Amino acid sequence: MARERLFLYRGTTVGWPGNEVLQQLDLTPTTEDPIVATLFALWSGRYGEAIVQACERRAVAELIGPSNWRSQLELEVVLAVPPATFTANFVVGWIPAQAARRILAEMGYELSPGFVDHNEFLLRLKETPRLADWEIEMFDRMMLERF
Repeated sequence: MARERLFLYRGTTVGWPGNEVLQQLDLTPTTEDPIVATLFALWSGRYGEAIVQACERRAVAELIGPSNWRSQLELEVVLAVPPATFTANFVVGWIPAQAARRILAEMGYELSPGFVDHNEFLLRLKETPRLADWEIEMFDRMMLERF
């Protein structure tokens, strides 16, 4: 039986308020898997300083809503709050995407530092394995050391 995950993660860039649709719908997509968040952060790095944010799952439990059609692939957890509010009120810390990438490399998961185009990003998202519970706990310990 899977354990309740302590954190949810969001790959983004510093100061990004989310796209207009997410702002209008008051939604923030997050993920249970730091690999997914790191991939999204690396993809977002084309637009600014790429980061992986973390929030405590219990702090946003009341905000969890239905996920999108790729929720299985992304291990997505959608929160009923706009991204800027999520960042201001619920993010307990963040690390640069390259730091998350280094942590994952130490754990045996080598991620590309960037992507040629959206198709390559989607391919990597599909091909990259997801972390086991004990690996997520290891990532969390290493991440917290860098906050």
